[in-house]
Amino acid sequence: MTVHHEGKGRIVKRLVEITMQVEVQTDDSKFTDQFMEEFRADFFPFHDMNDHAKHIAQLAAREVAEFSVHVPTEFVEGYGPIGEMGISVESVSMEMEVLATRAAEEGGAA
Repeated sequence: MTVHHEGKGRIVKRLVEITMQVEVQTDDSKFTDQFMEEFRADFFPFHDMNDHAKHIAQLAAREVAEFSVHVPTEFVEGYGPIGEMGISVESVSMEMEVLATRAAEEGGAA
């Protein structure tokens, strides 16, 4: 399904699903009550380590941060240098699938 625009080529939209699994490691002893309170006050209302693990995983999946054990000095907003917090992330798997393809609307961007 394509729409031909004069001089613009074929404009097609594709809905792509990406599923990624990552393993998040943290030194939970670094996530003290004081740290948790300050994090909630300045960033997000996280109340347990599962909230932090999910947040760290999505940052890694979106490549906002690397979270590599090989770069322990990497600074991540809210956590500081990841090595000091015992944070690392390892990609376990990634799958991608095109779910739908359709022509872009006339005059619309893809």
